[in-house]
Amino acid sequence: MAQLGPNPLFRAYATDATLLRGGTVDTYATGASTTRKPTYSDWELKIKNPNPIVLDSLGEAKVYLMTDAEYRFVIKDSDGNTRHTIDNISPVTTPTILYDNMDINGKSIVSASNGDIAITPDGAGYLILDGLKFPRGDSTNTFVIGTDGSGTLSFIANGTFWLPDTTPQLGAALDANNNNIKFDNGTGFRDDSDNEQLIFRTTPLAVNQIDITNSATNNAVAIAATGDDTDIPLNINSKGPAGRVVIDGISYPKSDGTNGQSLITDGSGTLSFGAPTANSASAADVLSATGDKAISAGLLKHHLGVPKVWIRRKLGQSDVSYGVTNVTQSGTHLRINFSTAMSSANYAVSSNRSNSTNDNHLIVNDQTTTYVDIKNRNTTTGTSFTPSTFVISVFGEQA
Repeated sequence: MAQLGPNPLFRAYATDATLLRGGTVDTYATGASTTRKPTYSDWELKIKNPNPIVLDSLGEAKVYLMTDAEYRFVIKDSDGNTRHTIDNISPVTTPTILYDNMDINGKSIVSASNGDIAITPDGAGYLILDGLKFPRGDSTNTFVIGTDGSGTLSFIANGTFWLPDTTPQLGAALDANNNNIKFDNGTGFRDDSDNEQLIFRTTPLAVNQIDITNSATNNAVAIAATGDDTDIPLNINSKGPAGRVVIDGISYPKSDGTNGQSLITDGSGTLSFGAPTANSASAADVLSATGDKAISAGLLKHHLGVPKVWIRRKLGQSDVSYGVTNVTQSGTHLRINFSTAMSSANYAVSSNRSNSTNDNHLIVNDQTTTYVDIKNRNTTTGTSFTPSTFVISVFGEQA
């Protein structure tokens, strides 16, 4: 069964391929030569063509066929000579081949019944619109269509568009609009020279984090560990054996010291763990084993060295003490026995009873590595040990 092309502008040619200008087309029912069948000049089939149809100067005419009929065409030249007889012609309801470009001449391709307009290339064919080759079929959910810059479109993962731009820039401040900015592990912010500025490390199932809070005038900026846990340590770690944590210009040691050591400054902003060093005592404060000098009140104060021995006597009894085994009293003498011997007998002793004008001031009568002997030098009699409350401290190194 023959088929006409989808273009309703019918064109007739002679056998030598010249146009049949002014020719005619007689239209009959299939197989008939006398039963004429009408054709139309409009797609709604309201305006009938004359039969025979008279071709114009280009050998053309608008010919629409009835959809439920088959035709026999007899095509003649302008002199009435039959040039072609074609039988079994039916209307084109599903056009399959265009023999030339289709020019819609500024018109639109529309669906008259609100139906879809489907364009489906065959096999390995692509849909090409205005030079852009579209992908075949759909792709993964959330994928988008991107171009390779050479006219071929394809589905790519959402966000791939931004990867080729290695130096993206913002035209204004970025407003996250109450949303988070997500980072992969080991990624973060870089400076304008592409150097690492702030790198984030992730922990699976994390429940704690750092909060940084700015401040108004005369208030402190805050860095705090926050999260779901009740107690959250905050670790600040430096790198390498020589790396130190520096806070407000003070450099802290890399590791802990031993039990009993203290943080000691070098006066240049560096702290280190070490044994405390006692203040240098004056000659009057360092008493010989047999000396009989008054106990200076000058050392009864906060001391860089830890007092190895001290005692507070109240109403003849030891109220509190440190480093003392026992205290014995005989007349005007009070002996304080050390629980740990001193490294030498040369150590400093002080008391709050050392005013030379006070009748109850104390002096050292004797001192060894294991005890110190104190007596009361009453300016009047020198015979009684009368102070009811006093404090004695011994500064020195234990053996």
